[in-house]
Amino acid sequence: MRLASLSRTRRFRVTKLGIDFPVVAYDPPFVLTLPSFIKPFLRRVTDAILDSVDGKVIFDKKIHKKTLLELSRYIHFQVVILFQVVVGIFFYKLRKALGLNLYFNISKKQYSRGVGRLMYYFFPGLVSCILYDEHIPLSFMAFQVDGKTLATSFRDFDFAKKATGRLNLSGISVLAWTSNYFLGYPTRIQLDSTNSKKPSLKDLLITTAASIPGYNPQIAIKSFYREAFKRQYAEESFPGNSQAINFSSMSDSEITRPITVFKRRGKYRFEIIGQRKALSCMGKKNVVNIIFPIALLTENNHKSSEWQSTPQKNVSGFILGYKMGKPVSVSMGSTSFVRLRVNELLPFIKKVCSDTGIKFFAYVHTDDGGAVGDFYFDGKKVQRFSPIWGHCFSSMVGFVNTAKVQKSLSALKKNY
Repeated sequence: MRLASLSRTRRFRVTKLGIDFPVVAYDPPFVLTLPSFIKPFLRRVTDAILDSVDGKVIFDKKIHKKTLLELSRYIHFQVVILFQVVVGIFFYKLRKALGLNLYFNISKKQYSRGVGRLMYYFFPGLVSCILYDEHIPLSFMAFQVDGKTLATSFRDFDFAKKATGRLNLSGISVLAWTSNYFLGYPTRIQLDSTNSKKPSLKDLLITTAASIPGYNPQIAIKSFYREAFKRQYAEESFPGNSQAINFSSMSDSEITRPITVFKRRGKYRFEIIGQRKALSCMGKKNVVNIIFPIALLTENNHKSSEWQSTPQKNVSGFILGYKMGKPVSVSMGSTSFVRLRVNELLPFIKKVCSDTGIKFFAYVHTDDGGAVGDFYFDGKKVQRFSPIWGHCFSSMVGFVNTAKVQKSLSALKKNY
């Protein structure tokens, strides 16, 4: 495997809620390692420090001792991201103080199969918008592309090529929070087992996701989603929302409602629904996908008082809309979107829609950590846009041309 030749490997066990998987992680180059004779001394020192913060909420994150120990090997990556966040916060506050809502289109490039890329200037940096005409979003998990792969990253071109090829996708972005056990910067994490029997699908979902992954017809385990809505698998934590699966502490908030993608009379449509209805939609023949946003922004909810209690995050996600009655998706990412509230993006989103002739339906906020960016097919090869070094992630959304949806769904059935 080319991946193994370019990366260091380490083996460990992933355990969550009593579920245990042996895994192998392929670390990127330049991961820090310590001489073996230093580790015992360092462990005693770090144990004393980490025991004092284990389980506490710091910067809207529930701190886990085990996770911090894993992250220590990636401290140089963390420093770079911290620098970007600090710079982003400074410019965000400057933008707010001076009223510098400055953004404009600087370039547009059209690729084949209805895929294009727009670049905007959004003070102080650039925003990459990947435009998918006549495309719908399709949720999937890493292990649905490759049964051994539990998580991947934006350094993993091998996985991206495999996913776009097997699932007939024009592009890939991150959909939901990954499990805290996968935080860090491995290029890929795979099952480390000689057993050819596939693990329980529900166990894989519980172990790999901190938020709720999207639904497609091959992961329709209602019991998992029902329990996830009750926050039984939650790992994130916000003030006033100690067990967070999204940005709201309410069970059916207007800023976090699911979106179904369904086919009716030969046309693909989007619909915002409640959590209970989302469960009842699973298994219906005309339902292709259900997206469970971390946050959902629409024309109707952008003034909701709930937004004021949501965290300021590194925003990334995608626009859903229609152009001449046909579904369109626009995936967006930028270091200019650091530490702002999702609803503050509405004027910029409306500008993108106006420039591209899109009737705005909703904006879906997805992963808000370092795992921002896109893989996309430019007609010749898979390209990448990744402004921030991202964490390893497990839950993704692919963008598929409406003419190839059935092929994509058939491929998911074959792969898991």
